[in-house]
Amino acid sequence: MEKLNNSNFNQVKECDFCVVDFSATWCAPCRMLKPILEEVADELNIKVFNVDVDESEDIARQFKIFSIPSIYIFKNGEVVDNMVGFGTKDEIIDFILKNK
Repeated sequence: MEKLNNSNFNQVKECDFCVVDFSATWCAPCRMLKPILEEVADELNIKVFNVDVDESEDIARQFKIFSIPSIYIFKNGEVVDNMVGFGTKDEIIDFILKNK
């Protein structure tokens, strides 16, 4: 899972379809979600990025991230859906596939 910040966030705008995980290192649910997202990315063959909200406050503000973890789905550089909070692997897969 590639980490995004202010200098490379534009990669999201260039993706046909990608998932962005907004999280923080101190957040236990975020840490539990990371390996699930990595598995899902491999299984579904999709690009998943991570944004640390503490390191990239401007991006977090831009997308109005008030709770973490938050997962955003982008299609052609635009947000199409988001999910807030921890989810099981099956819930994450369902959420992604309904937006693909």
